[in-house]
Amino acid sequence: MTEIENIVMGYCKDIQKNIIPSNIYVKKAVKRFIADLKSVDLPSWDYFMDWDVAQQFYDFTKSLVLTNGKNLQLLPWQLFVHANLIGWRYKLNKNKLRFRSGAVFVPRTP
Repeated sequence: MTEIENIVMGYCKDIQKNIIPSNIYVKKAVKRFIADLKSVDLPSWDYFMDWDVAQQFYDFTKSLVLTNGKNLQLLPWQLFVHANLIGWRYKLNKNKLRFRSGAVFVPRTP
């Protein structure tokens, strides 16, 4: 299991167990993600999760240095989003992404 896989799956479990407070859309996204992972072995399912590509992305982000001299450290929810966007690939062409775009809505606090 890759490092990002552990983080993303831990995030999904925490959302499902209501350890992390979330809205209905996050819960639906996690539910779909888990269902998609279970469907990977089905012959009729066209996609697979490439954890190695997601791990490469995560390793790259950890190498980025911020203006304060510290390395960038993404939060679990951010890794979940990026793993979904860049990790899902077509079985017949691993260079083709399942999702070509995504939307993230982050609430502002007063």
